Amino acid sequence: MAERRLFVLIGHPVRHSVSPVMHTAAFRALHLPHIYSAFDVPTEDDLRQIVDEVRSGVIAGANVTVPHKQRVLSMVDAVDESAASIGAANVLVRTPDRRVIAYNTDALALQDELDDLLKDTSPPSVRGKAGAPPAPVRSSPGQASGQASSFQPAAALGVIREPHLQALPCPRGRAVIIGAGGAGLAAIMACKRLGFHLISVTTRSWASSAEMLDSPSAERARALGALTAPWPVRSTPILSKASQMLKLNWSETAATADLILQATSAGMLGGPPGEDVTGIVPWDMLAPHARAYDVIYNPPVTPFLRMSGLRGLKARDGLGMVVGQAARSFTLWTGMEAPVELMRSAAEESLEKATSVR
Repeated sequence: MAERRLFVLIGHPVRHSVSPVMHTAAFRALHLPHIYSAFDVPTEDDLRQIVDEVRSGVIAGANVTVPHKQRVLSMVDAVDESAASIGAANVLVRTPDRRVIAYNTDALALQDELDDLLKDTSPPSVRGKAGAPPAPVRSSPGQASGQASSFQPAAALGVIREPHLQALPCPRGRAVIIGAGGAGLAAIMACKRLGFHLISVTTRSWASSAEMLDSPSAERARALGALTAPWPVRSTPILSKASQMLKLNWSETAATADLILQATSAGMLGGPPGEDVTGIVPWDMLAPHARAYDVIYNPPVTPFLRMSGLRGLKARDGLGMVVGQAARSFTLWTGMEAPVELMRSAAEESLEKATSVR
């Protein structure tokens, strides 16, 4: 029998996460005695201590979530190209010679999700009649890498599918991304690989053009090929002309976007409220073919997804991404193929139970 090992999720907050139930289900299915726990790690010192424990072997491996995906890179012994190319990591692997290597499995998982969403021309959600399903619906159209948690947020709003309508094809022209943390950087890479011609990013911490230009995350986003813009809501009474123009440019780009991607923790259980994020999106101006994606999966209906449903857009939450990255993490740690369907089922069951008691 294999030696029991401890794997962990490290971040702040972590109580929303389905990672423990996914990995526990996978370990049991493959008769592995391992344990997976979520550790709330609020400070940089706490993070460094956990990395040291991975290096010593007390912890066999770790997933990294907000807010540590970028800062952890300076604490490891080596950075795999998957993480170096993006500037963020979500997986730590311990080698036999006691080295800690950082990887990124977020970008490929998100790429699979977005590719499926963009190709999906099944009937869209539309505002409609009474009798619609009372809760969001997820389905699993295809799997190998954990793609497609196909979620129609409009179902939770009294919105139904019209079977005679088809979603318009979605071109891969313009993508706008809200957020420039680890998930936002992974989103830039995913959109770039999917062939989007223009990728524009904004985040709340970029209140002005000066703050944006001084920001390491903005520098990283531009290095990945994205355009950056200050947060498009006036936060100070006086803004420079450059800031005003850049904010206007982002708003114009968002209005003509083919993909709107929410990559912050806004709206997450235990995270900041999501209304500030929804407030910068010109919902009434979006084209009918536009797609919306929220990396948040708990709760299943965020303010961003609620607005997407009201607009009648094809939209998806982040469950498929979290399953996809988890499956790749599992393989990095164990060398075994992850039971993706089982991990997804465990995550969905956990979320359904949590939703029913809230």
